[in-house]
Amino acid sequence: NTSYKMSAREIRREKERIMRREMRKAVPSLPILLSRLKEKNLLPAIFFIFSRAGCDQAAENISNSFKGPRDPNIDADFDDGDFDDVENTQQKKQKTSRQRGRRKSGGADERGGGIVEDDQGRSFRLSSNHVDEDIFNSVMKGSRARLDGSDFVSGSPLSSSNWQFYSAAGLLTYDEVQEVAGRIGQFNEENPEISFSDEVIKQLLFGVGRHHAGMLPAHKMFVEILYQMNLMKVVFATETLAAGINMPARTTVVCALAKRGGGGAIQLLETSNLLQMAGRAGRRGMDVAGTCVLVATPFEGEDVAAKILVDPIKPISSQFRPSYALAVNLIARGKGRLDVAKQLVSKSFANWGKKQLEDKFSNASNEHGGVGEVLVNVAEDRFVSDLIHVLSKKIEQRTAQFDVTLLSRLVEILKDRDLLKKSSKGYEAAKLALELEETTLSCLELEMKDFETFEVEELDTVLLQLKEEDKSEMIQQVQEQRDRVASAEKKLRKHPFSSIANVTSEIINDGTADGAKLLSSLRFISGKEDSSRVDGEDFCRFAKSVVVLKRKLRKLGNANPDVDPETILRQSEELAEAEDSSWEDMIAITKVLIAYGCVVPKSGETDDLDRDIDNEVFEVTPAGIDVGMLSFENSLWCFLAMGGTWDVIGASSTFDEMKAAMSFFEDDDGGFDEYADGNEEATKLDGRTTNNENVKSKAQIEAETLVSCLRDLAPGEMAGYVSCLVTGDTGRSSTSSIDVFQRLDPGLQRCIQVLLDGTERFMDVQRQYSVDERTSNCQFDLSHCEVVTAWANGCTWSEALEISGAAPGDLTRIIGRALDALRQISALKFNPLRKKDVFSNTGFVDPFSRGIHPEVRRLCREAAIEMNRYPVKDPLPFEVNEEEIVDDLEDLEDNTEDEVGSSATESSHDTEEN
Repeated sequence: NTSYKMSAREIRREKERIMRREMRKAVPSLPILLSRLKEKNLLPAIFFIFSRAGCDQAAENISNSFKGPRDPNIDADFDDGDFDDVENTQQKKQKTSRQRGRRKSGGADERGGGIVEDDQGRSFRLSSNHVDEDIFNSVMKGSRARLDGSDFVSGSPLSSSNWQFYSAAGLLTYDEVQEVAGRIGQFNEENPEISFSDEVIKQLLFGVGRHHAGMLPAHKMFVEILYQMNLMKVVFATETLAAGINMPARTTVVCALAKRGGGGAIQLLETSNLLQMAGRAGRRGMDVAGTCVLVATPFEGEDVAAKILVDPIKPISSQFRPSYALAVNLIARGKGRLDVAKQLVSKSFANWGKKQLEDKFSNASNEHGGVGEVLVNVAEDRFVSDLIHVLSKKIEQRTAQFDVTLLSRLVEILKDRDLLKKSSKGYEAAKLALELEETTLSCLELEMKDFETFEVEELDTVLLQLKEEDKSEMIQQVQEQRDRVASAEKKLRKHPFSSIANVTSEIINDGTADGAKLLSSLRFISGKEDSSRVDGEDFCRFAKSVVVLKRKLRKLGNANPDVDPETILRQSEELAEAEDSSWEDMIAITKVLIAYGCVVPKSGETDDLDRDIDNEVFEVTPAGIDVGMLSFENSLWCFLAMGGTWDVIGASSTFDEMKAAMSFFEDDDGGFDEYADGNEEATKLDGRTTNNENVKSKAQIEAETLVSCLRDLAPGEMAGYVSCLVTGDTGRSSTSSIDVFQRLDPGLQRCIQVLLDGTERFMDVQRQYSVDERTSNCQFDLSHCEVVTAWANGCTWSEALEISGAAPGDLTRIIGRALDALRQISALKFNPLRKKDVFSNTGFVDPFSRGIHPEVRRLCREAAIEMNRYPVKDPLPFEVNEEEIVDDLEDLEDNTEDEVGSSATESSHDTEEN
């Protein structure tokens, strides 16, 4: 026999498991906590748990604790003889299978489209697109159907033979269990594809529910209705329930005081979040007080709870940022001017907050003397601290840009106050010595100049000889003095402060993140707001601030006992951080809109967009109107992705040059690159980059190629393509994007390839005009393309869940976003071509100047119709007029032919007249 020896890793895991098990013993279990609340009459209650899986597990644990060893569905010998108070004693429960309760055949059709009545006697078909949340609530509240036990199959969790058990073991009365069972049965019959499972039904009959984003909206709505009607006593929910939902409770229970943040680290709850959750306790008109229970854990005890409760609430910060759609709409509202946009930005919450800080800081500075001087020292001290951090990072990286030994010496000086003080005095002495030597040189040169103007008669040989001797001596003195000046300059250049200044200036101007950090810190220093260079004199001043800052803060506090210097310094830092760049972002966005033909300057000046365009007058094009109607995060990019626009002014010419240069280093495998050749020498025509009047730019060829590929897609594939633009990454998909791409249809792969090239060009233009990163984000995600395509092609809800692997709630949001995007795109107005769209004397028509192609719009509309089905259906009516689609396509062909013919005829007439 050989004994098994655990590895070090297994030993560590076993120790952690044992430690967790022992630590759990110090925490009260949920069944015990719930029983305590029930004893003290503190139900209904909301338990906040910060994970979806935790909510599901908690509901299951409570349900299992209620069932105990005598669950009639798992124990064939279950006997309810203990419940003698019931008028009709139940017989022994027979062993049953897991079969859902079904209503006896009635007036409802097989697809669950039955007619139901609300509490006002109105009839509705629940499968209708016109049933909104209010109607759904009214129907559920007015429904008293199927409360007779004979309507349920014996052995089902909904069977009337089980109601007594649920009422005795759970949290509801017999009548409440009866009511809940009727509502569950009705819901399952009307919605067979998303019916509640047996396990969830048992939880609901016990009076226990769960509520989180991973659930279907219909299931969450059902839980909310039961809770509002006091037919549910306990809900396990995530913190999202703490805001905006009408589910008043007598008690709230916060099961942990820390949760996992976005980066995966465990962080304590913010005070505002904890107060928001606690504030759900107490029902208006029913309770005189609410109760909040904070559950201690082995990691967070009463001291942590007290700290969170007394910590100050973080101030509200502005989340406003301009977008492409907003910019277009504001320009249109301002009749082509940016005045309205500027006024809106000036009234943003960020600017209001900045003004409040300025007033607050100004009042504090006026009330207490010496504050301004101290703040100058603080800004200079902060710059030195930032510089030490940057130089230390350079030393760790051992960059070849600088001498590491020199940097180490400079950091040592900056960190040591005594060395700073000594270096400051040394620099001042060297500077003074240089100034004295330069003054002496200036005097000698002036004397030399005066001496040369002194005239002596040629006959006086003695005086001439003396003059030459004096001149030689003076020249020697000037030369010696120049050597002294050079020596003093050399000594000053070798001073550590001069070296620090040179290194700092080089870092500031190298365009890196470290340089931007130092430049931002430097601009808070008085006198250096518009400077990108520092010298030794600046560092001499900075050194003095570092040395005297603590002493000045102490003196400020002694002179003003009622003021806290730290408070004023914090206000100064808040004011410095309150800089709002919204207007700069608006200007950058406007320049990109000009580049992509969405707005056009009436002056016609599109060559130099680096100029000031604040006072320019613009015209919003049809493409711009379409962008303004889209409510996507990056509407211009989504519009471009549908072939609606391209770089019409050649702003991406540098990008084309770079791509051409890169092509020399790549092997041409005959891949898909239909627009890589030609168009090298471009000129401008009507704002469109072309070689001549009949040749298109690479950007336009990309757009036309993309539209051609999109028109070849099926409606289902179009839905999958659009989902890549808008659904975003939920962070819960384990499938590689490469694997998904390889499984796609070749036509869809072709569209994605073309789009990625256009997106790369678009990102380059955005970087060129310095668009904010949050606005310029172009997130193309393939994770959900397959499931959206399958749903549009008619797969069932169960199949969609299996394909995606996502939670039901996540899947409804994914498909819902794609559906919303398809509806928006298909609803864009069709603008037929006009005479002005035909280039004069050429007959060349720009077929995409009118926005998205009608064929693409038709595909989006058909895909939306196929996707708009339960449980993802949109409550808004979506009626489609097929004649309108046909008319759009005919208008495109007729207008193109008519306008080209008209232009050609006018051209021939002009030729004859000439």
